[in-house]
Formats: sequence, C-alpha cells, structure tokens
Amino acid sequence: MKARTAAQPYKEEIATVRANLTAITEALEQHVAETGCNIHWGCVGDLQYLNECLETARRFIRQEEK
Repeated sequence: MKARTAAQPYKEEIATVRANLTAITEALEQHVAETGCNIHWGCVGDLQYLNECLETARRFIRQEEK
C-alpha cells in the first residue's frame, strides 16, 4: 500500500486559493460597477474591511509580523 503524501492535497489547496482570488477579483469588479455614482460611506467601509482581510492573508503567506 502506497503512503499518502501531502503533494496532491497541496496542489488542490493551491487551486482553491487561486479560484478564490479570481472570485474576489470578479466580485470586486461587480461591486465597483454596481456602486457607480451612488458611492457612500458604507462602500468605503466595505472596501476597508476587504483590505483588512487581504492584508491579513498577505502577512500570513509572507510570514510577516503585524
């Protein structure tokens, strides 16, 4: 019986991360298009929250300290 390695699950997780990044990019473009001229402080807050999440992910993957 062949022992399972981490190689295949790692490839699957990388594919999922890339799919999530693509979905985030597409959703951001849709958010911008839908907001149009009706920009309000809620829109700013949405983007601030998104940036906080993305910065956390960036720091994690780069092993940066906060």
